[in-house]
Amino acid sequence: MAWFNHDRHGYWPPAEVFEAARHCPCYLVPDGHHASVNKHLEWRVTPNLIERILMFSTNLVQRKCLVVMKMLKKEILATVIPASHVRCKFTTFHCKTALFFTLEKTPPSVWKKQCLVQCIVRCLQTVREFLFQGECPHYIREVAKST
Repeated sequence: MAWFNHDRHGYWPPAEVFEAARHCPCYLVPDGHHASVNKHLEWRVTPNLIERILMFSTNLVQRKCLVVMKMLKKEILATVIPASHVRCKFTTFHCKTALFFTLEKTPPSVWKKQCLVQCIVRCLQTVREFLFQGECPHYIREVAKST
């Protein structure tokens, strides 16, 4: 997977987590949309075990940021974006991806209890960048594109 071969210039993930992720398999899973005439032919590769290792490497402040983003998603975005509007659906996956990108570009010294609000703001700024771009890039595949 190309993600493992890129030059890592950010702060995260740490080398030992990155190395542990290298040994995780990826899976091919069905991904056909229920309305698609070819739904049984539509598949995708998922690096879900890599994502799990990345999540388990986070600290309490980082997990709290994710929880707050999920709460904001549920309480605020749900009122702005109708659940039936599939193209605009903002999910927990997007929250986790925003956290990953924010972790990569934020020094570890910032992820402290006394900086929780600042960390949440940084994550929300990443979400805002996604919204302005009109897409939420997948963390593992997006990094691979930059090689």
